Amino acid sequence: MTDLREELVRLLKLGDEKAWREAFQPLFAVAWKASCKLGFSDEREAQGYAFEFLKKLPYKISNWKVSTWDELKANVIADILQDGIAFLENLSSGILKKWKELFSKNAEEARHRLVQLLVGIKEIIRIQLSEFERKLFKDHFLFRKESHGLASKYDLEPSQIKQACAKMIEKVKEGLHKFGLGWVLQG
Repeated sequence: MTDLREELVRLLKLGDEKAWREAFQPLFAVAWKASCKLGFSDEREAQGYAFEFLKKLPYKISNWKVSTWDELKANVIADILQDGIAFLENLSSGILKKWKELFSKNAEEARHRLVQLLVGIKEIIRIQLSEFERKLFKDHFLFRKESHGLASKYDLEPSQIKQACAKMIEKVKEGLHKFGLGWVLQG
């Protein structure tokens, strides 16, 4: 006999509308909790991020190798955390590939290490970046807004935005070493 949750996952992967209505609320709770770890300044931003992620989920899930509800939840968490830390690619070449490999080998360890890293980065950002840099960090690295759009928002030239982002990356790298999280930068 097939577990009802396995059947739900199968239907979600097929794009079944009724299944998506049934799964939305529990998946939103999972996505929201994962989004809260990304360092948004308030709950509404984390909810918005979770909602935006769930809008893309029907397109993503068909490519995932999941068959159980727990696997689906783990992938939602991993994907949100990986999306939210895409800026890590700026810290070390190929780092996202390493995280994805770790998630495929041992998802529990990967989630633990990723949460540890995110908490450290959140603290580094709070301590080492100015208020302007924190806002720019969120806009550029979490919301992935382009330099040209940010230039007009902050009344700066795109080159100044790029320089500020590069400076922030260096500050985060310094902080990672200070917080004992330099392992993330190692090739």
